[in-house]
Amino acid sequence: AKDKRGRVALHRVCASATLSKLSVAMTRQLLLAHKQGFALVDKDGRLPLHHLLANTAQHRSGKEFAEELFDQLLWTDKAGVEAKDKEGRLPVHCLCACGLYSPTEI
Repeated sequence: AKDKRGRVALHRVCASATLSKLSVAMTRQLLLAHKQGFALVDKDGRLPLHHLLANTAQHRSGKEFAEELFDQLLWTDKAGVEAKDKEGRLPVHCLCACGLYSPTEI
């Protein structure tokens, strides 16, 4: 079921995941197990991947995880990696938005 922002559970998990080894593994498994959830956009046109990478970018300790997950998803679902939200941002832009990453690092 979607909330008033058009988000399903996977969006919320990705937006609020803490970056422990357990939560990282659980989030990765959710993304891989629920491909239909992975492809659902919220009212802002964002996929769970947008939320996950934005959340990861806000935690400096998550850089290795973000790079690993992005590489994995690039091979798993290229369409999701290239999906733009309503503001024209790709998921990778969410990594760069906080200033932790530059486009040349990704």
